[in-house]
Amino acid sequence: MKHQPVLSRKDTKEIPKREEVAVDISRFGKQLLPPATEAPTSQKFRRPSENNRSNPVHRARGPTKFLTFKFLKNVVFNFSSIIWTRK
Repeated sequence: MKHQPVLSRKDTKEIPKREEVAVDISRFGKQLLPPATEAPTSQKFRRPSENNRSNPVHRARGPTKFLTFKFLKNVVFNFSSIIWTRK
């Protein structure tokens, strides 16, 4: 118990990838994604001009969804290595 193999910096980045990232993304994804994916479907059949005016989420949906996921991935990778080393 006293002697534990010390993880190198490279190892700490590779270990948490699958489990922790999957958990964190599913936890945060529930908060971020539904407004972006559900709002436009209810307004799909209106005129497009009205759609863009009343629902700014619809216009920016593609890029923002990608950006939030990219941002989340960075946050998760940055903090998962810290969490992993503290355990």
